[in-house]
Amino acid sequence: MLQIISGKFYEHDDRYKHECKGIIYSNIAWSSKIETCVITLEPADVYGHTSGYVMSYINQLEKEKEFNGFALVKTGDEEIQKQFKYLCTFGLNAIFDADRSVVYKMCRTTPISAHEHNIPSGYVNRYFDVNLHATQREADEFISFVSDVIGLPRKAYNVIISCLGAFEAALKLLDDDLNLAYSMMIYCAETLSQNFDNYVPVWEDYFQNQKTALEKKFESIEIEKADAIKAILVKNEHLKLTRRFVNFINSHLDDEFFVSDAYSINRAINKDELEKALINAYNMRSRYAHSLEPIMKQLTDSRIVKNNDVFEFNHEPFLTFGGLTRIIRRVIWNFVNQYQKVEVERINWRNELPGILQLEMAPQCWIWQTDGFTIEHITKRLEGFYKLIVSENIQIPDLRPLLERCRELYKSANSEQKNQIFCLYKLYNTFIREEDRSIGYHEFIEENKTILTVCSIYNIAIISLPINIEVDISWEGDDCAKVLESYNRKKLNNKCIKLPSKIETAIYLNMANSCREENSEKQKEWLRRALFNSAGNKELQDKILECINTLENFDIKTIFSNLFSTKTLGNNKSTNETVN
Repeated sequence: MLQIISGKFYEHDDRYKHECKGIIYSNIAWSSKIETCVITLEPADVYGHTSGYVMSYINQLEKEKEFNGFALVKTGDEEIQKQFKYLCTFGLNAIFDADRSVVYKMCRTTPISAHEHNIPSGYVNRYFDVNLHATQREADEFISFVSDVIGLPRKAYNVIISCLGAFEAALKLLDDDLNLAYSMMIYCAETLSQNFDNYVPVWEDYFQNQKTALEKKFESIEIEKADAIKAILVKNEHLKLTRRFVNFINSHLDDEFFVSDAYSINRAINKDELEKALINAYNMRSRYAHSLEPIMKQLTDSRIVKNNDVFEFNHEPFLTFGGLTRIIRRVIWNFVNQYQKVEVERINWRNELPGILQLEMAPQCWIWQTDGFTIEHITKRLEGFYKLIVSENIQIPDLRPLLERCRELYKSANSEQKNQIFCLYKLYNTFIREEDRSIGYHEFIEENKTILTVCSIYNIAIISLPINIEVDISWEGDDCAKVLESYNRKKLNNKCIKLPSKIETAIYLNMANSCREENSEKQKEWLRRALFNSAGNKELQDKILECINTLENFDIKTIFSNLFSTKTLGNNKSTNETVN
């Protein structure tokens, strides 16, 4: 949102503008205004342990070219101030928060209880120091950094803001969970490496100990086979992620990181040991993420890690939280500085405003549309109609033009599409009033009703409804079970049909009824599937549980109480979008 109000995405100067202010507190003091390209930070109270600042900015939104009766004139102040807080914490090397007590607590100089042995300032330099004063150079560099961030292309900006949010969260997590804070700090660089690095690992990157052992085994097999095995092994996702992480950091650390920037560190990390230290840090993060294994105990003792980049143990370097923070900050800073900037960018920025959600439209808003309709869209139309008939809505959109279009395409459709068209045709003309049915629907049903004899998910669904299908069905139970298993594997694929859970439950109950006389165990199995598929519906589950105990037939009509009310035609709702 902060980048949006900069105006770089707007096409004209006709805008809604509002002067806005916010309050923010920090442990760093600066007595002059800091005017960035988006927000001015003005000191209000810079004495004592915490300093107060006023954030002043123009919240501007571009006006619509054509007024449509509704205009959003202002939004996102909370998001704007939050993103600027991330920039302040990162850019000025200090803690910023809208709550003064948070800053005061994070920057305490002594433990607050007898059980507390370490405080945040014991793990990282500067960020939690009290009586911290900014310099003119720091203020100028911060202004430049904010300008660079705002100048990033939108995709890069979103990634950087997420990283800065994680960076701030990692610092504040020091007060609660050092292990999580350590992992969160690594996520910052990992996010950048996965978004902006296309590194492909090679055999030389493989884990050293395993590589040495494998090389000895490869000596006894053909070179081509050995190379093929190596190619498979280097595809290991963990290896790929580790190398991307390490290489990305290496490529974004400048010489000054190891020179002037390291002068104040007691035990600064050397360039030769950087790679191993990063691998060790990444592995600690992985073990914590996957099995909650804490970082090595020595790194949790502030007496050991204070003002040190690394802790050396058995000749191996292990990054302290402070050393990791120093690395990640330098990497992000250099990345932002080096990345291409754009002054103007054309994006659909309205979709990125706070509070904007993308939701699926209800079927009645689009199911009837024929514009742009092709035979490939029939799956979604059938799925949408099932949602309509199990809903409480007693009105159904007029689908007669759509069904007429389907009849035109019927001959050119494949067998599955013909099955879907027939089911949609049958269902619509079953549930709608006689006077609103399609012209010639009796003839179409009669000509093609043998398609119902095919054991498919579409036909299994339609015969599980308490309606007359006028066709004798003689499917084997095992065939139906196979179709259902295939359906359940595919239903989460957006290109395949997904039936409403009430229809799925009816199918399971129908399968249970068909097994009643021949196999009581299978009947119970299908009843249990229906039970677990009805989560949240106590009334239905009670009926199913009763049926499990008595092994009686389940009356499927009882779960479709609204299905037998005659549906009427509703007015087709117009929409600006055609959803296929």
